[in-house]
Amino acid sequence: MVRVSDSLLPQIAADLAVTVGAASIVVTAYGLAHGTVQLFGGEIGDRFGKYHSIAGLSAIAALATFLCGLALSLPELVVYRLLCGLAAGCVIPLAMAYIGDVVAYEQRQQVLGRYLTGQISGLLFGQVAGGVLGDLFGWRNVFAILAGIFAVVAAALFAELLFNPATRASSPRAKRRG
Repeated sequence: MVRVSDSLLPQIAADLAVTVGAASIVVTAYGLAHGTVQLFGGEIGDRFGKYHSIAGLSAIAALATFLCGLALSLPELVVYRLLCGLAAGCVIPLAMAYIGDVVAYEQRQQVLGRYLTGQISGLLFGQVAGGVLGDLFGWRNVFAILAGIFAVVAAALFAELLFNPATRASSPRAKRRG
């Protein structure tokens, strides 16, 4: 998600009738939103619960990513990429904090190591996948594929929330009641 649009810039520029330099604003918009929102991730997680926030933000990211593929102009695409960055930017730090809350200290470093290995692999793979999938299916479909992945993840997170009492118990509301 973070680097996927880098390799799509020539296709985006051609489709939206702008220069590659002008199209690069979609990378900047995402990066600024993604980095800036992390300053507020703790507050979001404390207010709504880390797990609930991750699930909800994943659902918002799915919608915003889908809208990226439907954008008809560069300003519209910039707005949707900005929204993607705002939604997805908190997921990684909130997930790390959630792992810290629910994984026993003895196993925490192993779990965090595996989690971060997946995140770094995704970062590296995203740029390559964006280029390959963009060449095969077009830039709009790359965003549709990403939106589908986010939607599946969000659905799985919400299903876990519904069916696992331990996950439900991690919410701030459940802690206040209990």
